[in-house]
Amino acid sequence: VQPAAEAPAEEASPEAPAEEASVEEATPEAPAEEASVEEATPEAPAEEATPEAPAEE
Repeated sequence: VQPAAEAPAEEASPEAPAEEASVEEATPEAPAEEASVEEATPEAPAEEATPEAPAEE
């Protein structure tokens, strides 16, 4: 039974790295979405939050 457990462990190892590769491909896509968020972030807080907050104070 012990050797049997060792065999599947080795088979799972090569499969894991394969999945990690797919994650790396998805990673570059995420930063692309973050760029869009950065463009929306400065616009909303810069125009609405900044002038409105100090104006009330």
